[in-house]
Parts: sequence; structure tokens; C-alpha cells
Amino acid sequence: MAILGRHNSTVTAVQHDLMRALWLKNCSRATESWHSLGNAIRQAQELGLHLQCEVPQPANGDLGEMLARLWYDEYKRRLWVNLFIWDSHMALVLGRPRTIHANDCTIKTPTDCDIPEDPFTTVPTSIGATNVPSSYTPRLFMYEISQKIHKMRSLAADKRYISDYNVVKVLHEQVTSLLDRLPPVFRPGNPDLSWDSRCPNFARQRQQISNAASSFLMALHRPHAAIHKFSREAGIRAALNTLESQQRLFEMVSSHHHKFFSLSFYTIDAAMFLTATMIKHTPTDQDLLQNIYHSLRQAINRLLVIKERSPIAKSGVQVLAQCFQKISSESSKNITDSINLNCRHGVSEVPEGDTIHGSQNSIDSSVSDFTNLHSTIQIDRSTHSDTFFDAIDFNASFWMNHMTQDIDLDFGAPIHDSWDSLH
Repeated sequence: MAILGRHNSTVTAVQHDLMRALWLKNCSRATESWHSLGNAIRQAQELGLHLQCEVPQPANGDLGEMLARLWYDEYKRRLWVNLFIWDSHMALVLGRPRTIHANDCTIKTPTDCDIPEDPFTTVPTSIGATNVPSSYTPRLFMYEISQKIHKMRSLAADKRYISDYNVVKVLHEQVTSLLDRLPPVFRPGNPDLSWDSRCPNFARQRQQISNAASSFLMALHRPHAAIHKFSREAGIRAALNTLESQQRLFEMVSSHHHKFFSLSFYTIDAAMFLTATMIKHTPTDQDLLQNIYHSLRQAINRLLVIKERSPIAKSGVQVLAQCFQKISSESSKNITDSINLNCRHGVSEVPEGDTIHGSQNSIDSSVSDFTNLHSTIQIDRSTHSDTFFDAIDFNASFWMNHMTQDIDLDFGAPIHDSWDSLH
């Protein structure tokens, strides 16, 4: 142990455990990854990386040495930010407690700039509007989303039947505001593409930003989707945005990236939310139904491509196949009942010039689409074997439990339709 340097924590040891956590997570071994992350955090706390300290001036007053110390302080703050982001992310994904308490941290937010190759001659300053955009901006956005996760947990906004639902709406608006304040080059919607030829990684970072925001919003609204129309609509939109950003990211990366955790997990998570919604609250809007079907079909196709490299995808695609089978048996009845109810109350969602019979044909087509999706997936019966999933955490049971929680949201409580639709 003395040779490994674990009796006395070091920055290198923190980096080692964080990298180990990354490797384990991409191998779908989430519990081991969480433990390794915990080791990294505890060592970092022992080193005081969560506390902001004054940077000491060199005794000889050397300017180059002082600049190097400032950049090293910047680097340590960025290392802590990575740990904070990971801790929040793993708590959200696994439903585990947070290791870090935000109130214990006093570090200043890192500077929005790239670390120079020669730190002895450059002063740490934020990038101005006329300079090359900073590739660290997306990481700072992830940091802000992680802080929202802490706030959501602290206010119990991720729990069912929250006493003050307005808390959920405020958090939603805050995340939307974060997206609006992004530099144009990193905005997921209508971005400035002028830098992409010089900085090709920006295109991928935009999708990662979109995915981070959408997955947070989906987690925020998921517990409230059965009771509040606002959350149901916001959750569907966030899930669709997640799947769209996942598709764009999938098209940008090479096959050796297919084992990456984020490329499978968020696709399955969003698809689970949409299938649960289709089973319990099937939309009557045909354009929305077709959008959902299209996104789910793309999701299945992605998972089928990457499942040989990703155990998460292999288990998730099997469960989604069973979900589609459930949808194909219930969607037609749910949609028809909803349209009939609207007509009895004088509220018709059938476009002008169409008939209920014409809409029913479209409904039948949508249901047929889900049936066809299910039939294209070969169910691997070995997924019911415990030994098949011994090496991974995100097995079929994990996804089925996740799906059950979504489906069981509705306990007969009335839907609150008084909230304004998302704009």
C-alpha cells in the first residue's frame, strides 16, 4: 500500500481512481465505478481540493513560477469540478446518495478558458467574445447542471407528490435560462457553426450539452408526469430531445466509441420514459405520435448496432422489445378512448377536414409501427438467466424496475390540466 501511495493521498491517486471509475462505467460495472469514484472523492477531500485556498507567492518573486502556480490551482479546481459532476451524475443515474455536500465546498468556479501549453507566460483569464471559444465552456455548463441536481435533491423536487410543485417549474426555467445564456457556438438550437471547421470537437460538445440538459429535465419531471400535464409534456419533449441529440452524437463518433456509457444509457432511459407514457397516457396528437415512433425506431436501430460492444445496450434492447409489445396491445384502446372522451366534452383534436374514422386509420398505423418494431427484435431468452448479467449492473432487472416505476406513477390521482402548455 505504501508503494501505491494510498496512505498519503495525492492528486495522481485521485486521477487514477477517477479514470478507473470511467473505465468501469463504460464496462457497465456501475456499482464498482461508484465505489472507485467514492475513493477519488474522499482522497480529494483529504487533500482539500474542495476548499479554496490562497495561492502562495514564490519566495524569489519569480513571475513565471507564480503563473505556473496559478495554473496548477486552476487545474486542481477543474479536477474537483469533475468529481462534483461525476458525483451528481452517478447519484441521478443510480439513485444513490451523493458523496459530496455542496455546502462543504468553497472553491471558486474555474476560469472559462483553455489551459495553455506554456503556463509560465500566460495569465488565467476568461476568453473574450473576439477570441477562439473556450472548449471548457461545456464543462462549466455540466457543472451548473450538477448544481441543479443538488438543488433538486435538497428540495425533494425529484419525489412524487411534492408539496410545492412550483419548485419543479422554477428548476425547469433555470435550466432553460442556462441554455439561453450559452455562447452561440455551443447552443444546441440554431448554433454558430463558423468555428466547427477549426474546432471539430465543438459539434460533439453541443450534443453533450443538449443531452445533459434534456436528461436532467426528464429526471426532474418523471415523478410528476402522471399528475401534472406540464411535467408530462415537458418530460416527453425532454425525452425526444435526448433521443435526437443521441442520434446526432451517434452519427459523429466511430465504432470504437460504441461502448461508451452515455451512448447507451441515455438512449434507453429516454426510450423507457416514452414507452411508459405511451402505455399510460397515449398522446392523441398524431404528429407527436409519429415523432415518438420515429425517435424510438432510431433508438432501437442504434442499440442493435452497438449492443455487441455495450452490455447496457444488450439488456436495454430486450426490455424495450417487451415494452413495444405492451404498447401495441394497449395504445389503440387508449387513443380511441381519449378521442371519444374529448368528443363527448366538445373538444376535438381531429384536424379540420379529417374524420374520426380517418384518425383511427392513422392510429392503427401508429400501433402497427410499434408492432413491427417489436417483431424486428430477436428476444434473447438468455436475458432471464442470472448468470448472463453477472458481469454488469445495468441488466434486464434494472431496466424492468425502472420501467415499473414509470408505469406505476398513476394511482388514480386527477390530472392537473390547468398548467399552461410549454412554449
